[in-house]
Amino acid sequence: MDWATLGQMLWCGIERGAIYILFALGLTLCFGVMRIVNMAHGELFMLGAMGVYSLMTYFGMSFFPAMLLCIALVAILGIAFNRVAVEPFVIRNPLAVLLSTIAVSFVLVQGGNAFWGAIPRTLEFPFPQVLNVASVSVSAKGIAAVIVSAITVFTVYLFLTKAKMGKAMRATSENAIGSTLVGINVKRIYVYTMMVASAIAATAGIFAMSSVTASPSMGQGLLIIGFVVVIVGGMGNIMGCIVVGLTLGIVEAIFGQYVSMIFRQAFLYGIMVVVLLVKPQGLFGGR
Repeated sequence: MDWATLGQMLWCGIERGAIYILFALGLTLCFGVMRIVNMAHGELFMLGAMGVYSLMTYFGMSFFPAMLLCIALVAILGIAFNRVAVEPFVIRNPLAVLLSTIAVSFVLVQGGNAFWGAIPRTLEFPFPQVLNVASVSVSAKGIAAVIVSAITVFTVYLFLTKAKMGKAMRATSENAIGSTLVGINVKRIYVYTMMVASAIAATAGIFAMSSVTASPSMGQGLLIIGFVVVIVGGMGNIMGCIVVGLTLGIVEAIFGQYVSMIFRQAFLYGIMVVVLLVKPQGLFGGR
């Protein structure tokens, strides 16, 4: 066995898994707190990538200011998105939320194609170095993606367990009606949840460009992977999101190298079907 190739695939899987975790974390928050399936989450991911590209290319901004500004803008867009496509329907008809977010998804993809075009774009990261670790090529931007993913997950965990607003989100996820009765403003919680989820999606989109090109349709394929992570890990379960996201990234990379690149996604979906047959609530169940 070529151990260098295996090590390279393991690193590629870890890097990919870090992006899967970031992407699925926003979906997990939306479902865990608001009980909605946000079909436009992939487009918020796309706006993070294309937004940073635009700020750096057209406005001459450096990477870090562009990243922070883009994340803030997408978070604000999340507030508007919640107001238009989620809040009017979430209590009365959850199915209408699914349809409204699908509509927003199509609008953003088509709008992105009209504004940026369909040509894939690349992003110049400020750390282009590539390290050689035991015959494995490890890029500095890949390391940055893994570190940012870990920091984001840890920050969300601290926020949900220590911050007053985070505890209110957890209470709302347990029982929205009961939370309202004890004085929690559930509508405000939904706004903050969507804002945080949008910011995380934008962050995932930015650092996904460490290994892939960006285009207005880049979020659509990843949305399905995100649902695999969320469903297999357990709807609304952050720990499940972390474990399954990292595992899927590694398994997908190794399967693509040693079995088939063509059928690697079919393999992932097959895993999801098997898990749901054995344990319908997901590997980690509950929240």
